[in-house]
Amino acid sequence: RVVSSGNLQMVDRSSVNGEFNLDRDVGFDIRSKTFLGSEKIRYYSGIYMGEGHSSYKMGDLGMMYLTRLELLPLGSFKDYSESVFQSLDRPQLSLGIAFAYLKDGKKDSGIIGDIPLDGGTTDTLNATADMTFRMSKLSVESAFFWRDGTRNSGENVDENGLSIPTVEPRNGMGYYVQGGYFISKNLLEVTGRYGEVISAEKNSSLEEHNEVGMGLNYYFAQHAFKLQSDYFLIFEEGQISEGTQQFRLQLQMAY
Repeated sequence: RVVSSGNLQMVDRSSVNGEFNLDRDVGFDIRSKTFLGSEKIRYYSGIYMGEGHSSYKMGDLGMMYLTRLELLPLGSFKDYSESVFQSLDRPQLSLGIAFAYLKDGKKDSGIIGDIPLDGGTTDTLNATADMTFRMSKLSVESAFFWRDGTRNSGENVDENGLSIPTVEPRNGMGYYVQGGYFISKNLLEVTGRYGEVISAEKNSSLEEHNEVGMGLNYYFAQHAFKLQSDYFLIFEEGQISEGTQQFRLQLQMAY
């Protein structure tokens, strides 16, 4: 989740990203846009409080540790902004991998999601790999996610004094692929996306789903002023006819 919400190719991020991303946390990190003088390698590494977005209270020692490495083998470009607003005469490619370990996560998806009913925590190992490719008027974005966690039972009891069962962690993986192509120079773009959330075979409460959709964007001034629309079908494997339909329309003006 390194691309700003204002620079997205579709109205919102993939629901797969929504399930597996780590969002924001308060902490300390080191980062560089160059490595040993090369603009083709970037890195980030940090330690965070593990309490989640906008939490500034002193927490326990259940910290989150994260590292990310990015490779741009064909040279540096603006890969933290989706879509390509000029026809390219040479390809652009960005590859990223990241790993994170969260100790005593308070939410069912780590530092985001809901607080488990039993009041316990989850130790979680996370990994992701992502790719951005651009050529001519075409842009392609893709990411793969993996998460494996272990629940630490809480001591919560219900109103009758009975212990609340420990819910399994949301273990599993997911991926999405999306792309866009300008059919009118810098103005009109056709987009599409497909993604899946896949539960681990054992010890997981993760709910599976697929997403498929297409969109149409009109850019008045690139991402600063644009009109976006997309249509999605969210469904379980083999149950397309019973899926949920979703249409979104968004006008964005940013300063």
